[in-house]
Amino acid sequence: MSPAETHIIKTEPEFRSLEREWNEFHDAARGTVFQTFTWVWNWWKVYRNGRNDLHIIIARIDGRLTAILPLYLERLGVVGVNLNRLRMIGVYETYGEYTILTRPGESREPVRAIATELARCLKRPGCDLVSLFRFPPESEAMGELMTGLRLQGLRGQFVPVVIKRVMMDLPPTWEEYLSGLSPNEREAIKRKTRSLIKNGAEVEVVGTPDRAAFEDYVRLHGESWKPRGVSGYFHSERFGRFLGDVTMDLMSRGQSRLYFLKKDGRRFAAVHAMFVNDQCCFYLSGLARNHELVSMSPGKVLLAKVIRDAIEEGYKIFDFQGGDEDYKFRLGGKMTSFAKAMFWPCDARSVKIMVFLGVQALHQSLRWRVRDRLVPYVKTFLPAAWRNRPSFGRQPE
Repeated sequence: MSPAETHIIKTEPEFRSLEREWNEFHDAARGTVFQTFTWVWNWWKVYRNGRNDLHIIIARIDGRLTAILPLYLERLGVVGVNLNRLRMIGVYETYGEYTILTRPGESREPVRAIATELARCLKRPGCDLVSLFRFPPESEAMGELMTGLRLQGLRGQFVPVVIKRVMMDLPPTWEEYLSGLSPNEREAIKRKTRSLIKNGAEVEVVGTPDRAAFEDYVRLHGESWKPRGVSGYFHSERFGRFLGDVTMDLMSRGQSRLYFLKKDGRRFAAVHAMFVNDQCCFYLSGLARNHELVSMSPGKVLLAKVIRDAIEEGYKIFDFQGGDEDYKFRLGGKMTSFAKAMFWPCDARSVKIMVFLGVQALHQSLRWRVRDRLVPYVKTFLPAAWRNRPSFGRQPE
C-alpha cells in the first residue's frame, strides 16, 4: 500500500466539488451528523467572513479518500498581538461534536500524514496555532492526531473535560429501554403520554423539508424561554439561518425530523432530532408554556417518542449533547465530556502564543468567577423571570 498523501482545500469551488465523494466516505466511515458535508458546508456558507480562510486537509491512499480534517484559518488580534489560528469548521456558535473523519480501524496512516501536514503549516509564517475543540476525549482518531503533532515537535495542551456531555447506548427494544429506567420515571412517561392523548394531543412528525414547520419550531423554542426573560438560541440571526438551511438539507436526505405535539391543529411542543448512521442526536426543543396541557410534561413525552423511534429503527446511540440537566439522566443518559487541545510551534512565536493563552485563561477564569459568584448574587435582586439563562439542549418540563 502506498503512503498517505495530503492536500489542502483552500477554495470554495474545490470544497463544493468534494460533496459526492465526502458523502460516500462519510457513509463508509459511519460518521456523525456534525461530520457530514451538509453540516460543514452550511456552516461555512453562513459564518465565513473576510478574516477567515478555508484550510480543509484531506488524506488519500492510492487516490482513495481516507481522512478529512475540516479547518479554517482565523485571524485574531489579542492585546495588540496578531495571531492566526486554525479551528474546526462548525465549532463557533453551533453546538456539536467536531473530530477528524476517518474509517474505524484505518486511522493511523492517514491521520499521521495529516498531523505532518499540520506541523508544516504551523512551522511556516502565517499560521501560529491549531485549536481542536468539542471532541470526545476517548476518540481514537483524535488521539492519533495529537500523538502525531507531538512527534512533529509541537508544543501542546490537552484538557479532557471542558464541557459536560450526556450520551446513551440504546438497547434493542423499547421494553428493554423502559425496564432500565426508574419505576417512577417509567410510570410517569406512560401516564403522561396517556393523559396527553386523552386530552386531545396528537404527535406530528415532519421528516421532509418544510420551512413553515421549522418556523413553528423556532417560535416554540423562543416561547419556552420567554418567561425567563431571554430569547433562546435563535436570537442569533446567523444561527437561525444555518440551522434552517442544514435542517432542510438533512430532511431531504431523510436524516432530520421535527417532532411536534399539537391540539386542535396548533403545535404547542417541539423537539428537533437528527438521525445519521448509528446515532440519533437531540438538538433543541420548544414549548408554549402557557398551553393548557403544559402540566403533563409534553416536552419529556415528545423526547421519549424520539428515543422510542430511534430504538425501533435500529439506532445504537442517543446523543443528548452538551449540558448535564437532570432530565437527561432520568431518561437513561450517562455522563461523558467534550475535550479541547491546542498545539503550536517551538519557535519565537511561542511568546505571543503564551500571551494569547494567558489572556484566554484569564478571560475564562473571570467569566466563570462572574458566573458562579457575582451573577447569583445579582440575580437575587432581579425579577424571577430574569433568574434563568438557557442551557443548550435543555428540555422544557
